[in-house]
Amino acid sequence: MIKQSEKTLTKKILKALNELPKTKAVKREASAVRNGQADITGAYKGTRFEIEVKVGYNKPTKLQTQWLDDWKAIGCIAGCVWSLDETMLLLLNFEKQYKKKQRSINF
Repeated sequence: MIKQSEKTLTKKILKALNELPKTKAVKREASAVRNGQADITGAYKGTRFEIEVKVGYNKPTKLQTQWLDDWKAIGCIAGCVWSLDETMLLLLNFEKQYKKKQRSINF
């Protein structure tokens, strides 16, 4: 089995996300200033997302986990993924939760 690099996986995820309707995704460039920020940022159907990409046995750092938790706390889509499938599930699960909340709101 050939191990996929984080760079290769990130490119695949960006391509797939940018092919979705009403979605825009961009890769953040690495720098000391952005320490802890997610690899990919963007919006899906009007909702901001922050996605940290990992491969193999790599795990997010405490700073990365805090970054994702902070964005989740204010209603954004945020998570760490190890595959393209996990990325799509992150969006799908958010959409299911959003629709469930919308049905429970009474006007």
